Amino acid sequence: LLAQARILSRIGEIALLEGDIDEAEQYYRRALTLLSGADRRERLSADESRATLPSASDAAGLDSLRAQALLGLGVVMRQRGHYDEAAAMLTEALRLYEQEGNQPEVATALTRLGGVAYLRRNFPEALAAWEKALAIRRTIGDREGEGSSLLNIAQVHTSLGDYAAALPLLHQALDIQRTVGNRWWENAVWNALGIIALTVGDYAEARRCLTTAERLSASVGDESGVAIARFNLAQVERECGDDAAAFARLQEAQQWAHENEDREFEAQCLTELALT
Repeated sequence: LLAQARILSRIGEIALLEGDIDEAEQYYRRALTLLSGADRRERLSADESRATLPSASDAAGLDSLRAQALLGLGVVMRQRGHYDEAAAMLTEALRLYEQEGNQPEVATALTRLGGVAYLRRNFPEALAAWEKALAIRRTIGDREGEGSSLLNIAQVHTSLGDYAAALPLLHQALDIQRTVGNRWWENAVWNALGIIALTVGDYAEARRCLTTAERLSASVGDESGVAIARFNLAQVERECGDDAAAFARLQEAQQWAHENEDREFEAQCLTELALT
């Protein structure tokens, strides 16, 4: 049963990576149902036959798989906008991973909890979760995770308008991602730097950062990253008075959103197109 649950969770993870949240939810819930049944059957068998209770390793295996499924299902609920459910699932996953002493997954759960808090605009809670995740990443020597945590923390400061606090963190994150060679995260940092430059009116710097983000996204096949960079570059073009260039970039971003059924992003593109 543990092997079956592990397979179901893995299929859910793949579906989530492919953007199929309906299928992901289905497989994660099936895994959790199977694990609950396995736990009940083991305890019932022990009571009725006077067999020994499940070993510590078996119990740990159940809890670890349960945490894995909850971690994935929490992301599904977050993407559906069900933030209360997402937070509850991620909090339980965090508890199980802390009980297990699995520090890398504790950091992952904290990162995802911070993401839910950030979407709720509960910036103090997001900051607290992401700073804890950062401390763990540094302790275990996870440089890539350290860089992503720095980016997350910088996003909180950016949302609060504290660019002086955000910029040093972003440059630290950029140095780390360049060192480890993660172009996906490097692209995200360039995009964040570009947004700050755009917000403060440094359009030349914004164009440089966002063009770099667009190029890096294209180099790793990240079509969503290309679309986001083009959406942001459209704002630069519009602020510089080139409405035709802005309109063209927005159309490209909107086309990607439409083809990939990203309704929220498509709505943003259409709104900006109407204003251009």
